[in-house]
Amino acid sequence: MIGGLFNLLFRHKLISLILLALIITSLALYLGEHWSGETQVRKKHEALISAFESKSAKKFLKLASLDYLDQWGFSGQDAAITISDIGSQFVVLNLEELEEGDPACIVTEKEALVTTQLSARGTASPIGQLIMQEANKLRDPFVFTWRKEGFWPWDWKLTSIKNPGVPKDLHGYRPGDLQRRLSEHSEF
Repeated sequence: MIGGLFNLLFRHKLISLILLALIITSLALYLGEHWSGETQVRKKHEALISAFESKSAKKFLKLASLDYLDQWGFSGQDAAITISDIGSQFVVLNLEELEEGDPACIVTEKEALVTTQLSARGTASPIGQLIMQEANKLRDPFVFTWRKEGFWPWDWKLTSIKNPGVPKDLHGYRPGDLQRRLSEHSEF
């Protein structure tokens, strides 16, 4: 009788331990995937595309590293001004990634590259229409470089954007040019 009770308790504890181990393993696998570098970088990249579409310099700056520097020589602050500047030409801006499925994402321990070809659509001023036409002619993909800047899995920051098809001099554009020129012409 005592032996049977002991076996019953032992089986109950063993089953409980097995279930607990399965729950812990499942949770670890879920969190490992959810907090993986690739998953976190993809989430940051989606937030960046959303910042561009909403024309939000503030959202961009939250995603950009303090030492952001792109191929056009723009700091994070310059890029934020450019987002506001170009964004002022759009009522609606939609950016579409042209790849089938997700954009290419290569992640190492501290750095990630997201490579994607973008198409722009929206409702815009004539200047905005010209910007969309030029952007949609690009054949080279954009390369977004991210760096892990902290301990937490979500501590990824954008350090640069490159596209060899975009002229390095941007045809003489400097951050804020559009709004400056428009305000000069509105004074008349």
